[in-house]
Amino acid sequence: MPATEYEKYLKKLRIDKDKTLAAMAKNMGIAPSYLSAIESGERVIPVDFTEKISEKYSLDDTAKDELRELEMKTPPMRFSWTLRNRAARKNRKILRFFLPRNMQV
Repeated sequence: MPATEYEKYLKKLRIDKDKTLAAMAKNMGIAPSYLSAIESGERVIPVDFTEKISEKYSLDDTAKDELRELEMKTPPMRFSWTLRNRAARKNRKILRFFLPRNMQV
């Protein structure tokens, strides 16, 4: 899945602030692998993540608004589950639905 504008903005912010992935993740209180997954679109943007980024990196109101807008424009995360039939060695999709990024599970 290609990176969204939110993910590109987040990575650019990290680079502009001269932070490594590990340093930014530590500052945010999350694992570096989780931040990497958010930046690459593999994980849902946590509900309060934009607010934490804005606070931790002292973003001005314009930057905060832009980041919020980009978050709202980010398409829903896709989920699918696979039922594995080991005996037949086949994988079958049994359920697929879309979940908005701003919804907590």
